[in-house]
Amino acid sequence: MTAQRRSETLQNTPLAISAITGRNLTSTGTANVADLQGLAPSTQFQNNQNNSMNVSIRGITSNNIQIVGEAPISYNVDGVPITHSISQPGGLYDIDRIEILRGPQGTLYGRNSTGGAVNIITKKPDPRAMDASITGSFGNYDSVNIAAMLNVPLSQQLAVRGTVERIYHSGYTDDGFNDQDTTTARLGALYDGGGVRLFIGGDFTKQQNNGAGFSSCPPGSQNAGPALATPAGVIIPNYCANTSWDPWAGAPRDTHMDQNFNNVTNFGVRAELNVDLPFGTLTYIPGYRHVTQRSQSLGSSNIPLAITGGDYVHVGIKVLDDFNKAQSHELRIASTEESRLKWLVGAFYLDDKVQDYRDSLTNLPLVGPAAVQGVRAFSRERKNLQTKSIAGFAQATYPIIDTVRVTGGLRYTRDKQSSRGFTQVIQSNGNEIPVDGNNDLTFKKVTWKVGVDADLSRNSLLFGSVSTGSKAGGFNPGTFSSTFPAESVTAYEAGIRNSFFGRRLKLNLTAFHYDYSNYQFQFFGTINVDNPAAPGTTVPLQLSVTRPAKKVRISGAEFETGLYLPGGTTIDASISYLDAKFKEFTNDGVDYSGNRLPFSPKWTITGGIQHKIDLGDLGSLTPEVRTQFYSRQHAYFFDAPGSIQKSYTRTDLSLAWVDRSSKYRVTGWIRNVEKSERITYYVGQSLFNPTVALLAPPRTYGVTVSLNY
Repeated sequence: MTAQRRSETLQNTPLAISAITGRNLTSTGTANVADLQGLAPSTQFQNNQNNSMNVSIRGITSNNIQIVGEAPISYNVDGVPITHSISQPGGLYDIDRIEILRGPQGTLYGRNSTGGAVNIITKKPDPRAMDASITGSFGNYDSVNIAAMLNVPLSQQLAVRGTVERIYHSGYTDDGFNDQDTTTARLGALYDGGGVRLFIGGDFTKQQNNGAGFSSCPPGSQNAGPALATPAGVIIPNYCANTSWDPWAGAPRDTHMDQNFNNVTNFGVRAELNVDLPFGTLTYIPGYRHVTQRSQSLGSSNIPLAITGGDYVHVGIKVLDDFNKAQSHELRIASTEESRLKWLVGAFYLDDKVQDYRDSLTNLPLVGPAAVQGVRAFSRERKNLQTKSIAGFAQATYPIIDTVRVTGGLRYTRDKQSSRGFTQVIQSNGNEIPVDGNNDLTFKKVTWKVGVDADLSRNSLLFGSVSTGSKAGGFNPGTFSSTFPAESVTAYEAGIRNSFFGRRLKLNLTAFHYDYSNYQFQFFGTINVDNPAAPGTTVPLQLSVTRPAKKVRISGAEFETGLYLPGGTTIDASISYLDAKFKEFTNDGVDYSGNRLPFSPKWTITGGIQHKIDLGDLGSLTPEVRTQFYSRQHAYFFDAPGSIQKSYTRTDLSLAWVDRSSKYRVTGWIRNVEKSERITYYVGQSLFNPTVALLAPPRTYGVTVSLNY
């Protein structure tokens, strides 16, 4: 493990951390991030509408999936931060491991890691031997995943490694949405000269799909019922009451959308240079990423026949033309592994540029002029955002006695943000509202950590820490004069890690408490902007906004166990308890204090068992069962029934055959045996921006065939 920027074993790391190895991914045929669900305590992995990873750790998550949004979970590939979810490179083939750090990582990972960090570590070229593999996976929904890897030594010190992967499946909705067609390629070179080691890598990802299929008007949502008041105060009777489907009773994947597309091109390069010095190791990690996205979404609504004169009508179209360019540099010096005082100092620089161009048209005339006065009919947004971040950090661990160590860390971060552009709104009543988009913000923050860990025995580690984290504020989309402050957190954590019987039994327990200030949350709300037609007055605009919850409190505990029995049986399980609530949160005059945070179930239980059956010369057969239980949880910040995810279980089954030489492998698998419908994204909106929910994949099944050379 390298979670603390130095090599450690998992059980000797004084953090709440989990690791998913490449072997785990291969054994289950995992190709998508949604398949990682249930592999780490208090953690939910969700595919958002861009087929990229959205992570919830201990109730901390982000529902801002726009390119201008940044998550509170730091996402890193080979040590390089990926600043936006759309910028995550695709594919999980030929991955060495995925490290999941739970809790603030404000010292070593810095900005936007208030909830934790996810580290993707790819397999590096190996100069020792030629290596190759090819894998094909075939399943329902026309699923075809093909991947191949080739590792070529060029000398005893130099090797190159390349990977290519194609992931395809048809849509999970009745009209073809939530499909995937992703091609990913990686190429890397490694030079190991003993005292000097250099890795250079690049990746390319191309996504072409129909985009997200959102289920609208779930029963009990704010859009259901006998009547709905529009933003203009006009009552529309029985809006959504005549829908023939029930998302929780057999037809959740009717989305009534068409002519959508989502095309993303993602390219990145990165490097890591390590130079051994007499007193330590110098490490330099540069990275560059360029992402373009063009998408169109044409949505339909269930406005009743009596109003529209038809069945489903298109209530709007939105076209996005976005790109992101980011470069980062991290330089650090760390002590040698033999040093009694283990220290690290470093500096970090980030230059992140985002272009967000979007045009939106709402098809309001179908409802009639009386119902649409003051409702936004057309908007054009041209936004250019830039963030420059610099940081300096240091951390040290010292043994005050042989079995007790103390740790202290400090980081200073300065973020400078600038916005240039405009938003032009033409309302259905003819009013034109231009919104100037020029603004500048600066955020400065010192984050710190103090901790202590002690060896209770050779195989028992007790640890505790107090740490802080910060996530910069920013501009609200659509109107840059509206901003939101930085969020900050102080976290208290204590735990114990135990190994017994020659490390065949693992028992870990962690307890934690968070105090959040200005917790950032995005929703569809109202912002008042200057009215050029009547100077000195304002008009409301409805759009996605980020508002701070003044205080959030999170407490919980996690229990993990793993048992490795003679004869090839492995059992693992985890139990998580979470109490995550808004303590002070008032928005638009409504008090939401006491509500639970989205995606924070009170109880989460996961478990798995596999048994390797030796077939002699025929190889081995390994059946595996994994199951997850999640108690009732909310998908949004208010308690509307349509936003409540009922408790559910999800079970995955697999059966793998491996020949005696481990050259061939065939795995049959079924995921989500129960066909559980799980919300992964939800937003409650208004009449012409209806309540929508994005669902996790349904039951899938297939077979994976692998050849290793």
